[in-house]
Parts: sequence; structure tokens; C-alpha cells
Amino acid sequence: MGREDKKGFEVQIPADLAEDLCGVSPHAPGPADEETVVAVEVGSPPPAGAGDGPAADGAPADAGRLRALQEELDQARAAATEAKERMLRVAADADNIRKRAQREKQEALKYGLEGIAKDLLPIVDNLDRTLAHVPKDSADQALAALREGVEMVLRQFLDSLARHQVVAFGAQGQPFDPARHEAISQKESRDVPPGTVVEELHRGFMLSDRLLRPALVVVAKAPAETQAGPGADGDEGAAGEGPASD
Repeated sequence: MGREDKKGFEVQIPADLAEDLCGVSPHAPGPADEETVVAVEVGSPPPAGAGDGPAADGAPADAGRLRALQEELDQARAAATEAKERMLRVAADADNIRKRAQREKQEALKYGLEGIAKDLLPIVDNLDRTLAHVPKDSADQALAALREGVEMVLRQFLDSLARHQVVAFGAQGQPFDPARHEAISQKESRDVPPGTVVEELHRGFMLSDRLLRPALVVVAKAPAETQAGPGADGDEGAAGEGPASD
């Protein structure tokens, strides 16, 4: 490789100085004032800004990476919050469904006999009507035995209904209650205050705390006044005195 291909530059220094610098003796002795040529290769300097590149570009890259990570973190937090709210709503809906199902189950157990109980109530009505037509203190042994048998059947029937929370209530002599009584007519009476039940056509029944059937009743009302006004006698007296004055 020629001298022109080498990088660097050449300088001429005295031999003794070259010996001190390089630590080697020249190949051939020469005069004291002979100058020795020493080639010193110096690499080309790095391009401008090459050393500052990584340091200068590192800070913006790190800042951008931090911003991206912060955005991902914010998105993850928002997704977690939304998932938590959705989970709470689903849990609340499930709890409401469970409570509603439990309430419907309890109501079904409590009021499940409503249909069949209503179908059995006419039997009670017929037994009551039978007793109403049989005298209590009849001298006829057959009628007495019939009444005793009907009373026993009715009592057992009512006891069976009561075991299933179907309980009868009476209305005779009580004030009329539109929530429990159904009035079919009114009857004038001086013995009881107006609005009092004077007759019960059939009993009312409760199923637990719910009205199963209202009592069918007749309600008392005040009697109509039929007396003539006091002016009628006065007119007759005045008319009778006219001829006497003549």
C-alpha cells in the first residue's frame, strides 16, 4: 500500500527525539544532525454530532414511551372500572331475581289454596242453609239427629279449612266494612244504628292475611218518617171555627 493510501500525516523529527518517543533505535546510525522520518497515523475524526446523537435522541424517545405507557394504564383503569360497575349491576340484578323468586315461592305456598278453597266455600254455604231450616229444639228425634249430624260435618269442615289458613269471620251485628262486607240491600231498623249488619246471607273468609271472600250482608238504615206536618192540624182547626162564628 503506497504512502498516499495511508491516513494521517508525516513529520520529520531529530533521531534522538524519535528514539526517546518510540523507544527504539533507528536501523542505521546516522549523523547527529540527521533527521529521522517518523510516520504517525491519525484516524479521521468522527462526524460532527456523532457522539451527541444517542444522548440527544434518548430523552424524546423515553418521554414518548412513558406517554404511551401512561395512556395504556389509563385505558386499563377505565376498562377495570367499567368491568367492576358491570359486575355490580349483574350482581344486583341477580340478587333482585333471587329475592323475587323467593317471594313468589312464599306467596305460592301461602296462597296456593286460593282456587280450591273458593270451590269448597259453597259447601259451607249449603250446610249453613240446612241448619237455618232445621229447628234447634225440635221434639222430633229425626230432626234433632239431622241437625246434630250437619253441625258436626260443618264443624269438621271448618276445622279442616282452618288448618290451611282458611278462616271464616262473622259479620252479624258489626258495622258495615266495605273492605270485608258486600251489601246486597238495606233494611229499616230501629233496633240498631244505621250502617249495622242486620243479616248475613253467607260467611266471609280470609286466606291467611288476604280476603278470600267478602261476607254477603244486609245493612240497617234509619226508618222513614211518616208523621204529618204540624200545619195540617192547625188548618183543620181554623176551617172548623169559621162556621161557628156565623
